[in-house]
Amino acid sequence: MDGLDKTMEQRVWQRVLNQSAGKQEDLRGLILTAAEALAASRSLAGSLAGRPREQMKRILELQQRNLQALKGMQRLSGGQNRPVKVDVESPRNALETQYYRIRKLRTEYTARTADPEFGPIFQQLARREEEACCLLMEILGSR
Repeated sequence: MDGLDKTMEQRVWQRVLNQSAGKQEDLRGLILTAAEALAASRSLAGSLAGRPREQMKRILELQQRNLQALKGMQRLSGGQNRPVKVDVESPRNALETQYYRIRKLRTEYTARTADPEFGPIFQQLARREEEACCLLMEILGSR
């Protein structure tokens, strides 16, 4: 009977470790997308003036907090926080591109709200991205 218990224990640990590895990969992708969104917002903030610039600074703050939270989740999942290198793009329709990027992040976070460990955190991240989307719409409407 002891051998059966040992086999069962090995299977359980294998499942746990495989789930952790999948979660780490999943978080790396989100971290990269969040870092790209942050870099784009930083670039946009430099190109705006007045109220739109202040709104973009608020978006920057929200995105920085989300990126830090994602890195915290990765750390707790056993992953390493490596520097993320992103290229800053300069598309002609940068605000529109940024809106769709942030909306995608919101969708990704919302899809993970059922996660047993980080669900409530993903819910908060999604709310921040919703606020960022609203602010971007205001910026777009003012131009």
